[in-house]
Amino acid sequence: VYSVEGVIDIVNEQWSDWKDVGVDVSRKMDGVRTIVHKVGDKLEVWSEDGSEFSRLVPTIVNQLKKIKNVFVVEGELEWYHEGVHMNRSLTSGIINKNDVCQFEDELFLSLYDLIWSNGTDFHDKGWEVRKKQLFKFKESKNVKLVKQFTVRSVEKLEKTIGKVSNEQGAEGAFL
Repeated sequence: VYSVEGVIDIVNEQWSDWKDVGVDVSRKMDGVRTIVHKVGDKLEVWSEDGSEFSRLVPTIVNQLKKIKNVFVVEGELEWYHEGVHMNRSLTSGIINKNDVCQFEDELFLSLYDLIWSNGTDFHDKGWEVRKKQLFKFKESKNVKLVKQFTVRSVEKLEKTIGKVSNEQGAEGAFL
């Protein structure tokens, strides 16, 4: 929706001290927005349309269960078929079946936000607090943490937005 120059103008207008504190930039993924709830051994994976699909992705579920925390996290489920990123519609299509997804080993869940963990509600905490807790989670083969780049100059911001926006599977940048 915005040009890189437009985003920089907005950042400059909204956050006068951004060059001191930095702005986190990550790839805006073209996948299925997902929310995961884990309490004890019970874990559920939900899509943004309210469909629970844990039984279709048991490998990802088992990898998430290894995270010791009780949590609610948000992420993006992406499909890389034979190494090529498939868009949101195709990804959604392969998980909206009744059986375990036949391409499950090609699915990756990238976690990008922490909502609740170990009795603490993080949804209204600042990004720095949520990020610090989220990035304590351990990655696995199919569960990743979104790569974040903290920038403190117009030149770096411009370059980083361009870089992440042009990565495979990107539909822009997220600040």
